[in-house]
Amino acid sequence: MTDKPKAALEALSWQEARKYVLPVNPGLAQAIDQINPSNDYKLYRIKYPYGATIVQNGVFHLPTIDGRVLPIRGSGFDEALVHQLSYYKGVATSLVTRNSAELFVSQDDRIIPFSMLQEGRIFGLWRVLDSLTHSWHIEHIWNINAGARSLVMLPKITDSIGYMRLKKEFGIKTIVPKKLQQQWHVFKVLANHSAVANEWHVELLCFPRTWFEASTKDPSWLYFKNYLLQTAWEGTEYWRNQATFEFLFSCLQQTRNLKPNPYLADTVKHLIATSSGAVPSFVLANDESAAPIDALQKVFLEVYGLKSYAPLMMHLKHMYHNHTELSYYSLQYPTTLEFSPKSRSLSSNMVDLHEIKYIMDKYLNAVLDGSLPLDNAAFKYFAERVNFKYYHTEADILGEVEASKSILSNDMSMQQQMQRFVGRGFPESAPFFKGCVGLDFQE
Repeated sequence: MTDKPKAALEALSWQEARKYVLPVNPGLAQAIDQINPSNDYKLYRIKYPYGATIVQNGVFHLPTIDGRVLPIRGSGFDEALVHQLSYYKGVATSLVTRNSAELFVSQDDRIIPFSMLQEGRIFGLWRVLDSLTHSWHIEHIWNINAGARSLVMLPKITDSIGYMRLKKEFGIKTIVPKKLQQQWHVFKVLANHSAVANEWHVELLCFPRTWFEASTKDPSWLYFKNYLLQTAWEGTEYWRNQATFEFLFSCLQQTRNLKPNPYLADTVKHLIATSSGAVPSFVLANDESAAPIDALQKVFLEVYGLKSYAPLMMHLKHMYHNHTELSYYSLQYPTTLEFSPKSRSLSSNMVDLHEIKYIMDKYLNAVLDGSLPLDNAAFKYFAERVNFKYYHTEADILGEVEASKSILSNDMSMQQQMQRFVGRGFPESAPFFKGCVGLDFQE
């Protein structure tokens, strides 16, 4: 008979946990300070290694002291702990206190990212704030992985000899990633190998069910509950107005006689959502917040034997409009939440880029000239400030799509990262850039 697993977590009082909350979410710390909960109200501090499952198909997972990560239900964990961290059939409401995690759904072999949960982000709020009897929230489709699930190395890493070196050094058995979406499997194995020196992890602070039982019974907890409601409300601003946007976009197609490929229309709508920060887009990995980037780059330089190019990597992040970080959407790594089939299966990425630009230009012109009634809406605010650029690794005979090599001169983060790899070239021929849209917010 096997021993029951023991969860690797730390139970903290509010006074012990406060030092982890205050630096990343001072508003939440203030809300909890208002109630000053007794030591009976514990918080659970949990760490997950890169790539570990935090949620799979709506089921919360816990790390064990022997290094496994298991579903909270049906694995033999202490029943009192299961009761506290698995409530309302949903995920334990948690705060990300270190690094980040990716929230996504999957369809067949496609990963569809919904959000990057960065430091200070609270997740697991929708279900706990819903009506407990008739919620529209579907739990079983959601997944969360520790760190970036959507992570890309820009230079090609499909060399069979290089993989033989990785296999010899680390014993990896993953296939050579022919598609960008397959690279994550390799990164996960390498990041967690004992020979790859890194201590990267995602850290969560989980709220047990007692916190929400108190907030429904004790008026002194009202400030805390209101803070959670306000957080959830602000996080759904775009989605609460999506139906209106869909209607106006349909009006645009009718009045401008647009009959776009549905797949490309979905892409344009996704780019508009991206520009508002509602959904994430790819940015250059210039820190360790999404993955153990330095350790992975070192492996591909020193063991795999990456030739010529700098080992630049990309991960997802939401556009926040108080800085100048550029972000990107790649036709080679589609992340649209809607995915109508292409009406022309033989269409090239260059042709698709031209059509995306044509639709986007029509939309922006209609917003800015007042054809669409958006004078006081955020859609106009972002239309005035987000600049869309279109890139491809091949030359465009029409002159509307820029050569991907120009990304280096346009993106200061790329320039700064290239300085770390003296003597290596910018990966301008990267598959990621073979049909790419850049988004630049200009205040």
